[in-house]
Amino acid sequence: MDAIIDAIPADQREAVRAAIEAERAAIRNNYDAEVLGAVAQAKLEFRAGVAGSKKPKIFDHTQISIQAFVEKFEPFRRVMGLDGRPAINAFMTYLDQNSQTTLIDHGVHELEEWDAFKESVINTLSSPQDRVKARFEIKRASQKADETVEEFGRRLIKLGKSAYTAEEEAAKNSALRDALAGGVSRDVVAVHLINSQLRDFHELMLEAIRLDASYIAREAMKPEDSYTVSVMKTE
Repeated sequence: MDAIIDAIPADQREAVRAAIEAERAAIRNNYDAEVLGAVAQAKLEFRAGVAGSKKPKIFDHTQISIQAFVEKFEPFRRVMGLDGRPAINAFMTYLDQNSQTTLIDHGVHELEEWDAFKESVINTLSSPQDRVKARFEIKRASQKADETVEEFGRRLIKLGKSAYTAEEEAAKNSALRDALAGGVSRDVVAVHLINSQLRDFHELMLEAIRLDASYIAREAMKPEDSYTVSVMKTE
């Protein structure tokens, strides 16, 4: 290449060299753009393929509760990278016409935040049977052996969304407080919660988590209860 440039008149060499470099840069840019485009397309196709396997069916309240349906929609939403208004618009397309009408009549479809929309959907579309079942599960709920206090509390919150409407917040708060106090596995924590003056469930849950963590830490600090006992005889 240098030999070719040397054969060009001296007053034109810099211009030719600049033109060659510009052409090389254009080729590199086009190549980079093609590679990036191919990668983006591959990602899109992969995402669509995975999403397709998780794609929900149209909601049918005779086959599945609205809470279970929302939970099945979540993996599809995450794979597709949807949030906020795009997620809400997509979710609405998977509802039957009656459910869509109900949400529109209640103004739920106008919400902008996905989490707020999701909670409102569950409150609005839960059937009376779903509510009765969820309330029964709250009453009999107890902390599982492999479940932390926080996980137990979150399970109660989830049940509360199905069991009570937005207008029944006070009743839900009371039911969840009673369930938490009566359901934690550590007796000393349960007694403390029962006697607590905290009225808000979420505050009581934080108190339960703190207390349980303190007892776990205290137990970890205790020395092993193994001692060597020696008997000394005196004559």
